[in-house]
Amino acid sequence: MSNPNNMNRAKALIAKHLTEIILKEIKDPKIGFVSVNEIEVSSDLGVAKVYVSFLGTKNKNENLKHLVAASGYIRSSLAKVLKMKKTPELRFFLDDSFDKYEHLNELLKH
Repeated sequence: MSNPNNMNRAKALIAKHLTEIILKEIKDPKIGFVSVNEIEVSSDLGVAKVYVSFLGTKNKNENLKHLVAASGYIRSSLAKVLKMKKTPELRFFLDDSFDKYEHLNELLKH
């Protein structure tokens, strides 16, 4: 799938459904509120790197660990709604750009 338009469409579909699945189907309080910030999909759609942030929690690494543990369920749910031949393997990463922004903002206030 080397066509950039097809890749962008695939990313948009994955992002939309992935966000819905995480927000509506994952009921694990150990995960908390998750924001899907960015998705990078490999050209063969074999892997999707999902960059997430967790709001309202101090232990983001622990939340990420629980999200990774649920990735099999999330992927199977994603496969049910995507109209694609292949459902990518989901690899979750912590996106700390918002935390860095807040820290810089606090530094600038003083």
